[in-house]
Amino acid sequence: MPRVPLPRTPKQAFISLFAAASPLLAADALRRALRSPRGSRAAWLVAAWVHAVPSAFFARVFLTSVARTSPDLLGLQAATVAGAALLLPRARSHPAAAALATGEALATVAYARWYSRLDRDPSPALELGTILPADLPFSEHGRGPITANDLLGRPTVLMFYRGNWCPLCMAQIGEIAERWREVEALGAQVALVSPQHDDQTRALAARHDVSFRYLRDEDLRAAERLGIVHPNGTPAGIVGYDGDTVLPTVVITDAEGRIVYADQTDNYRVRPTPDTVLAALRGAGLAPADEVAAV
Repeated sequence: MPRVPLPRTPKQAFISLFAAASPLLAADALRRALRSPRGSRAAWLVAAWVHAVPSAFFARVFLTSVARTSPDLLGLQAATVAGAALLLPRARSHPAAAALATGEALATVAYARWYSRLDRDPSPALELGTILPADLPFSEHGRGPITANDLLGRPTVLMFYRGNWCPLCMAQIGEIAERWREVEALGAQVALVSPQHDDQTRALAARHDVSFRYLRDEDLRAAERLGIVHPNGTPAGIVGYDGDTVLPTVVITDAEGRIVYADQTDNYRVRPTPDTVLAALRGAGLAPADEVAAV
């Protein structure tokens, strides 16, 4: 049977309920507004607006290529809190609309300020200048078992992503895929690393006509050694994925496996841009591909 991670932490349950409930509550509030007497209509329209704001945000994330957002989503928070505040004077006459709008505003603030934070400490294993352990185990799509030693000889951009279920991960990978020739021009390679299963990685590889290396970190063995495991990081109800996953992380190593750049974001919505990755490659003093070939 397909794997369906059950919630073991409040965060796992929160995000699934919040993302699913917001559009349903927006639709219900609009329905109530259309059926209410004129005196009650405005209150329910405001409530519908409050629910619709995060609904639109999640629709944009899931349906378009959004690789990152602002850290605190101040506009999103302000829009929902302002809407809820408008209903506070009507709390006695319209308690249901006011209560639902207030709950939505509080959930939005919790999403931006609590859920999005990964509560991670920088991993000592990813300090700049550290040599990536050569025996880190992976399984490469189309090749089989390898270790980090097989990545030596070229600078490598290692992108640890949570899985195909994560829309921001997919958008971030898509951005790099669009500019992979610039990465190759610097003599570098891109390796995408995830604990997801082989069929899911095959589906991802089929999306991009690029020379990426697709690595599976089975049982999070490499992530465990690097200190980037995210216990219970998969939202509740995501079918086909294990509950534990990897913290979104980008690591760049030189041809000898030495870490020259590491982004250990503490907010899953804040990730390095392709320009940042390319600048890190150039800043590490890496030679263009033609110069590398001539050495």
